[in-house]
Amino acid sequence: MLNSLLSKIYLLPIILLSLSVHELSHGFAAYKLGDTTAKDMGRLTLNPAAHLDIVGTVAMMFFGFGWAKPVPVNFSRLRYRRLGPILVAIAGPLSNILIALVSYVFYALIWFKTGDAQGFFIEYLETAVVLNVTLAAFNLLPIPPLDGSKVVISLLPSRLQYKVYSYEPYIQIVLFILLYIGLLGPIIRGFSYIVMRWLNSIVSGIINFIA
Repeated sequence: MLNSLLSKIYLLPIILLSLSVHELSHGFAAYKLGDTTAKDMGRLTLNPAAHLDIVGTVAMMFFGFGWAKPVPVNFSRLRYRRLGPILVAIAGPLSNILIALVSYVFYALIWFKTGDAQGFFIEYLETAVVLNVTLAAFNLLPIPPLDGSKVVISLLPSRLQYKVYSYEPYIQIVLFILLYIGLLGPIIRGFSYIVMRWLNSIVSGIINFIA
């Protein structure tokens, strides 16, 4: 029991970094597109205290997917009415894919140079890859309030957008129920598999270039 708990706690630095980068990326994208809300509220920071959601962090530790406190965005202030929300939404998952890619490259380089895939640091890198790929896959689901839903909603006519947002609190409850009973697990794993195959091809290309 104690070893299991300690194994979860050791994940905490990766989780806090991954969630903080995710939310910072949303806020930074919004800021570059004309909305200063996140900056004005002190959310353009890597300080985990600014982004921490206790429930989402615990979920990330024990279930492999979670969330942080959403960065506030005033979509009406974005430079592009339809493209702006999409760019802000995908900035978060893309940041996690980037963390996964960098971690994977370091993992592959260490393995390539030493032929050893053991040790604390290389296992930590492997964990960072898996956690960030899963976090990106989870957030890309087209279910409110996840980032993927904001991409889909931005493509809808304005009248339908308002209707979907009005039902978002109820849809969020359904999301938690689906997560609890495990119906979303296969979908998240499927998304993760696609992302991992893409990362594999990139990292393989980098290693072959170096070799």
